[in-house]
Amino acid sequence: MKWGLISFIMSGFMLGIFCGCQRDIPEPRSVSAEEMNVHSSKDISAAMSLAENNNDFFVQYGLRGNNLLVECIVTGISFRQNDPTKKRIGKIAAWVDGKKRGEFTAAAFIIKGLPSGNHRVMLEVLKPTNEPYGLKKEFLVAVPG
Repeated sequence: MKWGLISFIMSGFMLGIFCGCQRDIPEPRSVSAEEMNVHSSKDISAAMSLAENNNDFFVQYGLRGNNLLVECIVTGISFRQNDPTKKRIGKIAAWVDGKKRGEFTAAAFIIKGLPSGNHRVMLEVLKPTNEPYGLKKEFLVAVPG
């Protein structure tokens, strides 16, 4: 009886894992300002104003502690290197205060460990060969001390 119950529970667990892993595209999810721990309305308005400047590259961001959470929507560019639709493939390079902090092949990412103070963040959409698509965004963030 005991092994039957354990077997039943494990079967349910495995079925849940297999059913939940059928698609590799994450569902979009809205994140509230409270979840992102945005420290001022200036951060929110700056993110919203970025959307007005260029309809092809939309950036939304917020702070959680000293980590910068970034979400990008780029029209016509896929970040999946093996995209079956053969769209334009790209990546996002991120600079903080003029120093490169990484390249990201996902539309949402985290820049970890920013020191307290004001920082200028620049994001640029690049081809896999590092050629620019001509899509850039710059914004300021204030990490509390």
